[in-house]
Amino acid sequence: MRITSFLFIGLIFLSSNALADNVFLKAFYPLDEPRFHCVDIPGHKSRVNTSRALTVHTCKEGIWHKDELFDPAALKNGQLKMPEYDRCIEAASNQDGAKLFLKPCNGSALQVWSHDSYRLTLNAHSNKCLTIGPEPSRLTRGGKRLPSKHLARSLALNLCSEAALSRQLWRFEAPQDRSGSILPFENLNGRLNDSCRLIGIVDRDSEAAFVHGPIPQFVFPQASRVKRVRFGDRIGLFE
Repeated sequence: MRITSFLFIGLIFLSSNALADNVFLKAFYPLDEPRFHCVDIPGHKSRVNTSRALTVHTCKEGIWHKDELFDPAALKNGQLKMPEYDRCIEAASNQDGAKLFLKPCNGSALQVWSHDSYRLTLNAHSNKCLTIGPEPSRLTRGGKRLPSKHLARSLALNLCSEAALSRQLWRFEAPQDRSGSILPFENLNGRLNDSCRLIGIVDRDSEAAFVHGPIPQFVFPQASRVKRVRFGDRIGLFE
């Protein structure tokens, strides 16, 4: 079905309704995981290891996800705080490639962040961005044995750059109200890669659609260039 028009809905991050709840720190673009990556602590439930470097992981919609939740109130102070563990994200250093760890929240220069134009940078080092690794996503231990097939990638502090832009944009978003995990998508001809861009989302029932992304004006591309990916009751449009 050809979609001829779109209703543009501006994204509102951390609205007054969302401030009451903890949120995911989610990659803005899907990269090679259409379900999106969220900042995550290695392990799951009792196996969570807060001493290990943080990664990004398939966002844990519809399942236990306390190891991916952040306190939106702490953002006012520039802190990326995970309330379940009462710890904040701290860079190991201000050097490129520095890993990110959870540490007691103390407001140090390596813990205070700014979220501006969708990038997360250290306040004291504004040219250094929270960056997803350039390597392909890999199946996690659980992803190898469970139908959810969750994926993960590395996470580090790196120089903000146009070359890494798609891996340096972030949004804060409340988890979906679901009763189960999102399984790998259907109708995807080959894996998405970093050159793919989420350009819209279509409601499967009403066919209403809205633009997803920091795009002031939107022109729908030719249908031959678009990949349609189902997720729950919606369809993502990628080019």
